[in-house]
Amino acid sequence: MNRPKAYTGAVLHFWKWSKLRRSVRAGKKPLSMPESVWYNRTIKHAKERIMADVVWKDRKRIIFGLPWTFTRYSLTQEKLIVDTGFFSRKEDEIRLYRILDITLNRPLHQRIWGLGSIRLNTADKSAPELEIKRIKRAKEVKEMLSDMVERERDEKRISAREFMGFTDADEVDHVN
Repeated sequence: MNRPKAYTGAVLHFWKWSKLRRSVRAGKKPLSMPESVWYNRTIKHAKERIMADVVWKDRKRIIFGLPWTFTRYSLTQEKLIVDTGFFSRKEDEIRLYRILDITLNRPLHQRIWGLGSIRLNTADKSAPELEIKRIKRAKEVKEMLSDMVERERDEKRISAREFMGFTDADEVDHVN
């Protein structure tokens, strides 16, 4: 029996064949070969477009630096996504311009396996503090994240005073 390798492929495969059966039952002409090839290429192109936006991704690691956990980190040009859980999934999304401070922490037991943790202080209400725990090449990721945060702030024209709690420009003038 010829089975698709990926779960999403299996779902698309089932959907395509169920659509074919319905069209034959209804007396309609099923998809011809060029149409089905076009359909498969369109789905493949859509998946590649979604994944092309991801700049970096990794998983939280545990013993011996192996990724045996269900915590996944993804970094795009505009946001950091933390996806946790197996049965009950939770996805936190933090916009890069909301990140205030980035700290790298590499204790001895993490350095032995080439790991590190990055602590983020954010202006986000749902996740004011976030830790990207035990990832590979943590120093490179921290530098990349820091550069992307600054670039995103420049593009959106956001300064640090907007995160200091000032609600009016007059209050800033009175502080000086």
